Amino acid sequence: MRKTISGLSIAATLMCAAPMTRADEQERLTLASPELVVAAGFPAGSTVYVAAPDEAPPEFFGTQPAMTAFAGNKFLGRISTYEYGTPDGAGSVTYVSGDVFADAHLDLPSGVILDNVRWWANDALSTDIQFFMERSCLPAAGPGVPTFTILGSGSTTGATGNQSGVVTLPSTVIDNNTCHYWFRVQFAAAGHILQKARLQWRRQVSAAPPLATFPNDVPTSSSIFRFVEAMAASGLTGGCGPGSFCPNDPVTRGQISVFLAVALGLHFPN
Repeated sequence: MRKTISGLSIAATLMCAAPMTRADEQERLTLASPELVVAAGFPAGSTVYVAAPDEAPPEFFGTQPAMTAFAGNKFLGRISTYEYGTPDGAGSVTYVSGDVFADAHLDLPSGVILDNVRWWANDALSTDIQFFMERSCLPAAGPGVPTFTILGSGSTTGATGNQSGVVTLPSTVIDNNTCHYWFRVQFAAAGHILQKARLQWRRQVSAAPPLATFPNDVPTSSSIFRFVEAMAASGLTGGCGPGSFCPNDPVTRGQISVFLAVALGLHFPN
C-alpha cells in the first residue's frame, strides 16, 4: 500500500508480505524511525520504502525537442469587444463575435530554437481559420521603431470538422533581449473552435567565441572549446588559474557544488 505524509509518497511492504515487485525494488530508501512508521498508519515493524522522486522528462534538459502547449482559452482577444464561449469545458474556445484576432504570447528561454507550431481546431464552416507566428523587436537599449515579422502561417482547410496542422518556421532563435513573440489565430465566422496550439523548441549550446578564455589548455582548436566557453560565459567556471581550465583534472565535491548551484540557480532566502 502507499500513503502520503507531509508531501512524501511512501510505499510499505510488510515483513510478512510477498516478495518485493520490481517497483518495490526501486524504492530502496526506507523510513528509519519506528515512530514515523507507526504515525504513518503502518503496523509496528513494517518496512516502509520511500518512493523514488519523479524523473524529469527527457526533454527537460539537453538539446532534444521540447513541447509547450496552450489550450484554446489561453488565447486573448486584442480588444475588449470580443466574445468567446468555452462550452466543452476542455479548454477549447469558440468564437462568437467581435475581434476576430486572438493571441497567445510565448514564454520561452532566450537562446532556444523554435522549430514549429502545431495547431488543433474544429472548422465545419465554409470559411477557414488562419494562424500566424509573429515577432516584434526593438533595440536592446534606447528608443526605436518596432520591427514586425510574420515568421510563418497556416490555416484550416474546408469544412471537415476537427483538423490539425503545422506552421513551419525558419530556424528561429528566441531573443528575449530585443524581441517578443506570439502565436495569433484569426477567426472568420461564429462557430469556429480553437482547441489547442503546441510549440516545438529545443535548447542549444551557444556558438564558440573567436577568442579562448583558457588558451593555455583549451585553445580554439580544441574539440571541447565550444562547450567549455559556454560554461565560462554562463558563470559556471572561472578555470583553475589564469588562462587555464585544467580539463583533465578530477572534479572535487566543492567544485561540483559550485557547478550545480550556479547551473540550477539554487537560492534559499532567509
